[in-house]
Amino acid sequence: MGSGDEAKVVVLVVQDFSTRKALSGLLMAAGIEPLPVASGLELVSRMRVDRPALVVVDRDEIFCDPLSLVHSVAGGHASFPQTPVAVLSSSRSLEDMQAYLEAGAADFFTKPLRPGSFIRRVQEILRSNDEESVA
Repeated sequence: MGSGDEAKVVVLVVQDFSTRKALSGLLMAAGIEPLPVASGLELVSRMRVDRPALVVVDRDEIFCDPLSLVHSVAGGHASFPQTPVAVLSSSRSLEDMQAYLEAGAADFFTKPLRPGSFIRRVQEILRSNDEESVA
């Protein structure tokens, strides 16, 4: 109950500064603490220290294989705990969406992003993650 009052940390793996800033603002307005990073390498180092509740990956902008990144983070890795991942993409391909969901993504958002829907879904993922950790 006390832990429910703490701000949840959501890592944003987004290279574009304006996109990181916009997503950070949306999350902060919803009482969620954003932790923006610019690369998959930076994500790995932050995962070890910050233990985020969710990772949001912009698959269009990162310099690594985003599908492998989703698989490693969502499935757990020797270096950090299993963490839900949501994917942002400009692709509306059903095959792309299915590949990420099968790799373990908790959700797949297409651009342009609808802010209200994005925040609601992030909050649902965080709640679901809380319920799983209590069970």
